[in-house]
Amino acid sequence: MSPELFEQLKRYIGFTEHDSALLLELEPVIAPRGDEVVAAFYAAARRDPEAMEVFSDESQIERHQESLLQWLLDMLRGPHDGAYYRKRLIIGRTHVRIGLAQHFMFTAMNVVRAALTDIICHHVARERCPEMIRTIGRITDLELAIMVGTYADVQKRQDLEGLRDL
Repeated sequence: MSPELFEQLKRYIGFTEHDSALLLELEPVIAPRGDEVVAAFYAAARRDPEAMEVFSDESQIERHQESLLQWLLDMLRGPHDGAYYRKRLIIGRTHVRIGLAQHFMFTAMNVVRAALTDIICHHVARERCPEMIRTIGRITDLELAIMVGTYADVQKRQDLEGLRDL
């Protein structure tokens, strides 16, 4: 995936500067409750032994919890530009490198999105909830697109190397 494709995806789903502003507005609501999102993520992961195989021990999980919280805060703070895209590519490539099965990207993002939605529904004025939830949906879909794109890029590279070997 390229930065141009990232911009195309943003246009397609209607992610605008207004969405970035809404995410920034959500930061003081979600940041103090970020541990709830992280806890939901790990509760789901711990229910699936395969999902937990990427972790070697509890200390690695603790480090990842801090990284997950930082990822969440960065997602809210933006800016959602080329630098943001490049940082997200690194995260996606890391998932590929450690051997995380691609389907866990979708299921984990669903857990994160649900936890964020719960926070919004309980701590944001009712009339603002639908717009805020749509914005969370847009940014998490962009996150997924970037991360899943890294899997496709690695697969293409491996296919080309296989052809060269032939």
